[in-house]
Amino acid sequence: SAAPAPARGEHAAEPAPLPARDGLVLLVEDDEAIAQAMRALFAQWGVELITATGLPEAIRAIDATGQLPALVLSDYRLPGGRDGIEVVASLRARYGDDLQAMLITGETGEGAMRAITAAGLTVLHKPLPPAKLRALLAHVLK
Repeated sequence: SAAPAPARGEHAAEPAPLPARDGLVLLVEDDEAIAQAMRALFAQWGVELITATGLPEAIRAIDATGQLPALVLSDYRLPGGRDGIEVVASLRARYGDDLQAMLITGETGEGAMRAITAAGLTVLHKPLPPAKLRALLAHVLK
């Protein structure tokens, strides 16, 4: 007889890795106005953008797409006392360490900058000029 399926829990077998998709970017941003502006920009550039307000939504968005984003852009300060460093670390733990990610922040505090650098993440400062973002995307999504 067939063995029982393993329980779906925290320690279930690792899911098969998702295929990465070249032109897909995930934006984790809790400010809807910013997310909307970014969606409009990315649409102009022909880059597919999926948005999430935090980690649970980001995981749902990736799983629903069935493909890993080529790049994760996360706001540094997120609701519930979380930050973009945690979001990126959690996404990498779940989907693999080679997930490319960058943080966007208006923060200039030394503590925040140190934490971001220590996490090995590239930081983009708000306000982010569209031309700069576009050049960066061209580099990452080559």
